[in-house]
Amino acid sequence: MTRDPFESLRSRNPVPPDTLPDAPLRVAGAIVAGPSSWRRGPAIAVASAAMVLVAGGLWLAWARGPGREVAVPTSPAITAGLGEAVPFLAATDQASTAVVYFLDARTLTLVPVARDLSVLDGRPLPDLRSLTLQILLLGPGAWDAAPLAEPVAAAESLLTTAIPAGTRLLGLEVTDGVALVDLSEEFAASPPAALAQVVFTLTGEFRAVDTVGFLIEGARQVVASRTSGLFTPYLAPATTTAGLDSVDRGWLFSYLPPVMVESPALGSTLALPATITGLTTEIDAEVHLELLDGDGAVLWQDATPATCPGCPAGHFAVEVPAPAAPGPGWATLRAYPSTLDLGSPAQFPVWLAPPPSHEEPDQPETTTSTTGTYTAPWSAEPLAADALPAVARAAWAAADNASECALLFPAHPAALGGDAVLHDRYFGGGWGLAWDLPSGPGRWEPGGEYCTDCGREAFGVAGAGMEPTGDEDAIWANRLQWTYGVDPGSAYSHAGYGYEGVTAGQAGEPLLAYLLIPDQGCLYNVWSYLGEEHLLALIGQLRFVDGMGAP
Repeated sequence: MTRDPFESLRSRNPVPPDTLPDAPLRVAGAIVAGPSSWRRGPAIAVASAAMVLVAGGLWLAWARGPGREVAVPTSPAITAGLGEAVPFLAATDQASTAVVYFLDARTLTLVPVARDLSVLDGRPLPDLRSLTLQILLLGPGAWDAAPLAEPVAAAESLLTTAIPAGTRLLGLEVTDGVALVDLSEEFAASPPAALAQVVFTLTGEFRAVDTVGFLIEGARQVVASRTSGLFTPYLAPATTTAGLDSVDRGWLFSYLPPVMVESPALGSTLALPATITGLTTEIDAEVHLELLDGDGAVLWQDATPATCPGCPAGHFAVEVPAPAAPGPGWATLRAYPSTLDLGSPAQFPVWLAPPPSHEEPDQPETTTSTTGTYTAPWSAEPLAADALPAVARAAWAAADNASECALLFPAHPAALGGDAVLHDRYFGGGWGLAWDLPSGPGRWEPGGEYCTDCGREAFGVAGAGMEPTGDEDAIWANRLQWTYGVDPGSAYSHAGYGYEGVTAGQAGEPLLAYLLIPDQGCLYNVWSYLGEEHLLALIGQLRFVDGMGAP
């Protein structure tokens, strides 16, 4: 079983992967266009090729705003309302998922849903809070960055949103734990559940937000209640109505189901052992949890008090051990209080990841190469820019060092991995390109743990955002050098390569090469988890690209 959402599409699509349109442009179009209202089931955005290109341009401009911090336009009323605003957090590149809160279409209670940010091609992405709100506005099922896996798509077909059609995010500022979100006029008449969706989404994990206030088209709103008993919130202009300047989750507790698991959220990864956390409205009951494999067999079950020791009332947490034979695959997490009929538990899919391996994986053998002088592969005719995938062109164009670090791209990437899926890889001011494979060694996330069979970032090339000294490759025992052209000369390219950790003592390290090319003001990184022969084949394929820094 595979988590790769593209595998089933590739098996039915004869078009070569590098000729397919790039998903982030489709996401940008959906973000710009806004969500549908009260959607139920997957929403498919249809646009002309021209609209896709325009949306892609907007996405790149948005992701590369001034200072690479401002994600969306900011209303002057936000700053006036709370004083000097705290700058946006630059944490999006470290976050692998965003969690938004949709609604169960049957009960209209909140359901946390995860979105995988690693499939987005622009880096750096907007601030995590702003990006998460944009995803919330799209609604359930409307995630075109990558196809939703079948279990996730099926689960989201049972969800809806109360946020009105056409609602746009105009601004977001956070000061001292208070978020002020400026939304377009469509949101002014939102039902109470829509306010709950926004508040729970913004006050989720890693947001540094305690309470949320609202503006409509820059005008400050208060949160009032339509009834004197049960809190039924609605927005009204602060100039005409008395109400709360901002609200926290406690004001909106009535929109929770009997048990709501927040971590893991629907569609996210559960790497065992792990801690499951959530909220329950049945604070005098026990919370029952079950983890089922793809065949419905119980992998684990437990009952825990509704409130964990030292936690606020209604907050639970329970440890889940690693099953005897977990194996990667989709599983179902079920949750219900002891007071609820067993026939109506909340349940949703999670990706069950294997526990980290404590065994030393097989290491490819590195041999010392004889230093010689050869014709540099990149001295060949440059590749045509329009023959490259759009994601490669966009990654280089967005890099701070593009003017001094020419793009390198393999001449025949299909020969290096026929099933590989290309995405960009953020390299701190530089550019990076990585290819994912359906299986095999790799890393779950950049700089993260090694995996034996995830295939993530199996090989790649990058122009690091640092000025080289010229001798970085000297740390490696294996050395290569090339003349720039067919005739020997004083100017030559040189590289060193070995295990990423310099020695072969660390589990799962890829082979990494540091490559220096005359007249290029960056240190090229080339890596492969597939062994020395594959790394050298990748280096041998690298070419400059016409119009993208090629000499």
